[in-house]
Amino acid sequence: MAGFATTRWTLITLARGRSVEARQALAELCRAYWKPLYAQKSGGGIEWHPLDVHDAERRWGEPAASGETPEQAFERAWAETWMARTMARLRAEQIEEGKGERFERLEPLLAADSDSTYSEIGRELRLSEGAIKSAVHRLRQRYRALLREEVATTIAKPEDVESELRDLLRALER
Repeated sequence: MAGFATTRWTLITLARGRSVEARQALAELCRAYWKPLYAQKSGGGIEWHPLDVHDAERRWGEPAASGETPEQAFERAWAETWMARTMARLRAEQIEEGKGERFERLEPLLAADSDSTYSEIGRELRLSEGAIKSAVHRLRQRYRALLREEVATTIAKPEDVESELRDLLRALER
Protein backbone atom coordinates (compact mmCIF):
# COMPACT_ATOMS: atom_id res chain seq x y z
CA MET A 1 0.00 0.00 0.00
CA ALA A 2 1.26 3.50 -0.77
CA GLY A 3 2.12 5.44 2.38
CA PHE A 4 0.84 8.87 3.27
CA ALA A 5 3.33 11.70 2.97
CA THR A 6 4.04 13.82 6.03
CA THR A 7 1.45 16.58 6.10
CA ARG A 8 2.93 19.96 5.28
CA TRP A 9 0.50 22.32 6.96
CA THR A 10 1.98 25.27 5.14
CA LEU A 11 0.64 23.74 1.91
CA ILE A 12 -2.81 23.28 3.40
CA THR A 13 -2.85 26.90 4.50
CA LEU A 14 -1.60 28.07 1.10
CA ALA A 15 -4.16 25.93 -0.76
CA ARG A 16 -7.00 28.14 0.47
CA GLY A 17 -8.16 30.73 -2.01
CA ARG A 18 -7.93 31.25 -5.73
CA SER A 19 -4.42 32.64 -6.22
CA VAL A 20 -1.76 31.01 -8.38
CA GLU A 21 0.09 29.98 -5.20
CA ALA A 22 -3.09 28.41 -3.83
CA ARG A 23 -3.56 26.38 -7.01
CA GLN A 24 0.07 25.25 -6.95
CA ALA A 25 -0.22 24.21 -3.30
CA LEU A 26 -3.44 22.30 -4.03
CA ALA A 27 -1.78 20.57 -6.99
CA GLU A 28 1.14 19.52 -4.80
CA LEU A 29 -1.24 18.17 -2.13
CA CYS A 30 -3.14 16.22 -4.79
CA ARG A 31 0.09 14.72 -6.14
CA ALA A 32 1.23 13.74 -2.64
CA TYR A 33 -2.05 12.18 -1.52
CA TRP A 34 -3.71 10.78 -4.65
CA LYS A 35 -2.09 7.32 -4.61
CA PRO A 36 -2.42 6.61 -0.87
CA LEU A 37 -6.02 7.87 -0.84
CA TYR A 38 -6.91 5.73 -3.85
CA ALA A 39 -5.25 2.70 -2.22
CA GLN A 40 -7.11 3.41 1.02
CA LYS A 41 -10.44 3.75 -0.81
CA SER A 42 -9.76 0.45 -2.54
CA GLY A 43 -9.28 -1.33 0.77
CA GLY A 44 -5.54 -0.84 0.97
CA GLY A 45 -4.90 -4.43 1.99
CA ILE A 46 -5.92 -3.58 5.55
CA GLU A 47 -7.83 -5.97 7.73
CA TRP A 48 -10.54 -3.99 9.49
CA HIS A 49 -11.37 -4.51 13.15
CA PRO A 50 -14.51 -3.11 14.78
CA LEU A 51 -14.04 -0.58 17.56
CA ASP A 52 -15.64 -1.08 20.92
CA VAL A 53 -17.22 2.36 21.31
CA HIS A 54 -18.28 1.77 24.91
CA ASP A 55 -14.77 0.71 25.95
CA ALA A 56 -13.23 3.74 24.20
CA GLU A 57 -15.68 6.14 25.85
CA ARG A 58 -15.01 4.57 29.24
CA ARG A 59 -11.22 4.79 28.85
CA TRP A 60 -11.11 8.31 27.42
CA GLY A 61 -13.74 9.59 29.79
CA GLU A 62 -11.61 8.70 32.82
CA PRO A 63 -8.95 11.14 34.03
CA ALA A 64 -5.41 10.05 33.19
CA ALA A 65 -3.45 8.35 35.96
CA SER A 66 -0.81 11.08 35.65
CA GLY A 67 -3.40 13.77 36.34
CA GLU A 68 -3.01 15.41 32.95
CA THR A 69 -5.96 16.39 30.83
CA PRO A 70 -6.52 14.72 27.45
CA GLU A 71 -5.28 17.93 25.82
CA GLN A 72 -2.07 17.87 27.89
CA ALA A 73 -1.54 14.18 27.11
CA PHE A 74 -1.96 14.91 23.40
CA GLU A 75 0.46 17.85 23.55
CA ARG A 76 3.04 15.76 25.42
CA ALA A 77 2.71 12.91 22.91
CA TRP A 78 3.00 15.44 20.08
CA ALA A 79 6.17 16.91 21.59
CA GLU A 80 7.68 13.47 22.20
CA THR A 81 6.94 12.54 18.58
CA TRP A 82 8.78 15.62 17.27
CA MET A 83 11.72 14.99 19.57
CA ALA A 84 11.95 11.35 18.41
CA ARG A 85 11.65 12.33 14.73
CA THR A 86 14.41 14.87 15.18
CA MET A 87 16.67 12.36 16.93
CA ALA A 88 16.04 9.89 14.12
CA ARG A 89 17.10 12.52 11.57
CA LEU A 90 20.24 13.31 13.56
CA ARG A 91 21.05 9.60 13.84
CA ALA A 92 20.54 9.12 10.09
CA GLU A 93 22.84 12.04 9.32
CA GLN A 94 25.54 10.64 11.58
CA ILE A 95 25.26 7.19 10.01
CA GLU A 96 25.41 8.72 6.53
CA GLU A 97 28.61 10.55 7.55
CA GLY A 98 30.12 7.26 8.78
CA LYS A 99 29.79 8.25 12.44
CA GLY A 100 27.00 5.87 13.43
CA GLU A 101 28.92 3.87 16.05
CA ARG A 102 30.30 7.01 17.66
CA PHE A 103 26.81 8.54 17.70
CA GLU A 104 25.40 5.48 19.47
CA ARG A 105 27.93 6.00 22.28
CA LEU A 106 27.41 9.79 22.43
CA GLU A 107 23.61 9.76 22.18
CA PRO A 108 23.03 9.07 25.90
CA LEU A 109 25.01 12.22 26.71
CA LEU A 110 22.56 14.33 24.71
CA ALA A 111 19.99 13.81 27.47
CA ALA A 112 20.53 15.67 30.72
CA ASP A 113 19.77 12.58 32.83
CA SER A 114 22.40 10.28 31.33
CA ASP A 115 24.10 7.70 33.55
CA SER A 116 27.18 7.76 31.34
CA THR A 117 30.01 10.19 31.93
CA TYR A 118 32.09 12.10 29.42
CA SER A 119 35.32 10.58 30.69
CA GLU A 120 33.91 7.04 30.59
CA ILE A 121 32.79 7.38 26.98
CA GLY A 122 36.02 9.18 26.12
CA ARG A 123 37.99 6.15 27.32
CA GLU A 124 35.80 3.83 25.24
CA LEU A 125 36.22 5.95 22.11
CA ARG A 126 39.86 6.77 22.87
CA LEU A 127 39.15 10.49 22.94
CA SER A 128 39.78 13.11 25.61
CA GLU A 129 36.95 14.27 27.84
CA GLY A 130 37.21 17.68 26.16
CA ALA A 131 36.82 16.12 22.71
CA ILE A 132 33.72 14.27 23.90
CA LYS A 133 32.23 17.47 25.35
CA SER A 134 32.87 19.28 22.05
CA ALA A 135 31.31 16.47 20.03
CA VAL A 136 28.22 16.42 22.27
CA HIS A 137 27.96 20.21 22.05
CA ARG A 138 28.01 20.03 18.23
CA LEU A 139 25.40 17.24 18.24
CA ARG A 140 23.13 19.30 20.50
CA GLN A 141 23.49 22.30 18.19
CA ARG A 142 22.62 20.17 15.17
CA TYR A 143 19.68 18.62 17.04
CA ARG A 144 18.32 22.11 17.80
CA ALA A 145 18.66 23.11 14.14
CA LEU A 146 16.89 19.95 12.97
CA LEU A 147 14.10 20.41 15.54
CA ARG A 148 13.61 23.97 14.33
CA GLU A 149 13.38 22.66 10.73
CA GLU A 150 10.88 19.96 11.73
CA VAL A 151 8.66 22.44 13.58
CA ALA A 152 8.87 24.96 10.72
CA THR A 153 7.23 22.42 8.39
CA THR A 154 4.09 22.42 10.55
CA ILE A 155 3.36 26.14 10.68
CA ALA A 156 2.26 28.73 8.15
CA LYS A 157 4.46 31.65 9.25
CA PRO A 158 8.21 31.32 9.88
CA GLU A 159 7.99 33.90 12.67
CA ASP A 160 5.86 31.44 14.68
CA VAL A 161 8.68 28.88 15.02
CA GLU A 162 9.94 30.25 18.35
CA SER A 163 6.45 30.24 19.87
CA GLU A 164 5.87 26.69 18.65
CA LEU A 165 9.20 25.55 20.12
CA ARG A 166 8.29 27.11 23.48
CA ASP A 167 4.94 25.26 23.42
CA LEU A 168 6.75 22.02 22.60
CA LEU A 169 9.15 22.43 25.55
CA ARG A 170 6.29 23.41 27.87
CA ALA A 171 4.43 20.23 26.94
CA LEU A 172 7.47 18.16 27.89
CA GLU A 173 7.96 19.91 31.24
CA ARG A 174 4.56 18.86 32.59
